[in-house]
Amino acid sequence: VYKEAQDWSSAVNVFLRLTEATPDVREKVASLLQLGELYEQGTRQPDFAVVAYRKAMEIDPANQVAILRLLELYESNEDWPALGETTDAYVATLAPGDRALAAPLHMEVADVYEHRLRDDARAVRSLQAAIEAKPDEAKAWERLAALYAKDRETYPQAIDAHRHLLRLMPFRTASYREMFSMFEALKEYDKAFVLAELLVFLRAASPDEEYYFELHKSKVAPRADGKLPTRDHVRWVLHPHERGPVREAFE
Repeated sequence: VYKEAQDWSSAVNVFLRLTEATPDVREKVASLLQLGELYEQGTRQPDFAVVAYRKAMEIDPANQVAILRLLELYESNEDWPALGETTDAYVATLAPGDRALAAPLHMEVADVYEHRLRDDARAVRSLQAAIEAKPDEAKAWERLAALYAKDRETYPQAIDAHRHLLRLMPFRTASYREMFSMFEALKEYDKAFVLAELLVFLRAASPDEEYYFELHKSKVAPRADGKLPTRDHVRWVLHPHERGPVREAFE
């Protein structure tokens, strides 16, 4: 009745009494959610709404309504640390079978840490958690590679992230290009040459990459001097889907 009449103060008082009086856990959570909604949309007191939703989460840590409302309020208030902490707490409540659902949340938190809080280390940990939840999440690998590529000391980790990306997307030329630049900076010139050659083969080389290839290709033997051992051929040359007993039967 008070809500319909938009008598928000009276409605708040009613739900406060209901929250304190009811012994039933579900009813208490429902009252707290209603109270949070009143503070948000009625009295326009977002700080009080946060308190109501947090109390609901203390009783029911996996309550999706409370977590989603809190995340939106924290984002509106630009309370980035609280957003990150609340998301982590919610993800911890998920059952193992539901962990894939956490990947987008981890990625959102990684964005907060990287761009709002300027905390790349925590952004990396959030992206690693996203990948653990969903190993084939290409966007998480891409962002992880970009974070590692900020610092020469973590170029090897960036290269490893690009290798994972290429397993998911073998013709992702941006990864070949980034790896070429990092290998060149690390003075691993043989590996840089291989990447330049790949980019030329894929017709995706920049003028610098094509020049690098042309400059050094004369130093490479036109054909191999030896034969790659079968074990290495299977490991490094064959596509994973092509390996197995069926192929062996036709050899």
